[in-house]
Amino acid sequence: MFSLSGGGGASSGLAVRLVREEKAAVRRAGLEARRRLSPTEREAAAEKIWKNFFTMPEVAAARTIMLYASVQGEVPTYKAMERVLSAGLTLVLPRTIKESRTLQCAVVRSLGELTAGAYGIPEPPPDAALVPATAIDVVAVPGVVFDYTGYRLGYGAGYYDGFLAGLRNGAAAVGIAFSVQMRSRVPRRTEDQRLLYIATEKGLIRQPRVMKPDRFYACYAVAEEIWESRHTGIRRYLEEIAPERERLLLVPGAGVGKEESGRRWRERLTTALQRLGARPEDCLVIAGARSIGLRCGEELGAETMAVPGASSGGAAGEDEGCPTFVWPQVEEGDGT
Repeated sequence: MFSLSGGGGASSGLAVRLVREEKAAVRRAGLEARRRLSPTEREAAAEKIWKNFFTMPEVAAARTIMLYASVQGEVPTYKAMERVLSAGLTLVLPRTIKESRTLQCAVVRSLGELTAGAYGIPEPPPDAALVPATAIDVVAVPGVVFDYTGYRLGYGAGYYDGFLAGLRNGAAAVGIAFSVQMRSRVPRRTEDQRLLYIATEKGLIRQPRVMKPDRFYACYAVAEEIWESRHTGIRRYLEEIAPERERLLLVPGAGVGKEESGRRWRERLTTALQRLGARPEDCLVIAGARSIGLRCGEELGAETMAVPGASSGGAAGEDEGCPTFVWPQVEEGDGT
């Protein structure tokens, strides 16, 4: 599993170095996967990617859209830029400021006015009107590798992470990627920004604004009846994200009284955390809403996730009406 800074008792400096090394290895693999695409595959995939992007309601309602000038095998953007301009929308492109490692946004009125900027990337001319990040409705975000919870790896300088943190609430940041760039997880640190949307040729990966897990935990405590029930999406996700079974804790609760169920949850959670050397906040408890297991997790200080339509150690149906939790989903494109 990929390491996270501050976990497992490792020193802060060691954790940072491990994450940096892991990122470099994943980045190399992502660049190679992208490089292997033929020009025909790249062009066909790009057409579908941008179709999925422009059919998003968030994009259809936008007035100011920030794209990027594609380089080094990235999903090509020039047809997308022409589409934004022809629709009479405001097209914004980033300008790279190497000294401060920041992005500056400026209006583009014609592709013919682009000039070579830092790293040889085309960007708006020096006299182009600047646009604050808070005025942008949609941002198309390039990257080398993306994962299904919305995290990405770029080239390593951190330009986009700093920029995305300054967007206004409600702005849509959309990762733009070939499907070969997708991974189940990428290494990350706390300052890395998460995307709510990723457009690939296979469809749109859409994240709910509030969801768990949006990071990886030292321990996943799951009500046994949820693991064995129709909530197969949860099971598939956890089998992929926590293949080390020692990190996965199944807690029986159905068929016993609330007091006994609560005792089991507390004992098993406490023992697991001690065995793993983990803090309560590094554990995710997955149980039925308003269940004993969920309450025990909250009491211990663990992260909790309520599963609608499931009950753990309580009366059937007691969680009806709770907000629906949505796992990361791919809205399939129509392939045309």
